[in-house]
Amino acid sequence: MTPAGCLVGPGVAGLFILMATFDWLWGDDIWQWSAEARPGGAYGFAVSVGAAGPCLAALSLFCLSHMG
Repeated sequence: MTPAGCLVGPGVAGLFILMATFDWLWGDDIWQWSAEARPGGAYGFAVSVGAAGPCLAALSLFCLSHMG
């Protein structure tokens, strides 16, 4: 395993911890803001995030696969 491959596990764990921290700190505030500010309310926001998340993940994997 290459040194960069050893960082995959800690990187994924760090992302999970980061997402849990964001949810704990700002989850309710963002959901209430989106219910008032977005077309479709909070469910429109959830659809937007649900569509953007996989697209950003695919773009990130594409970019990382073409490095050096």
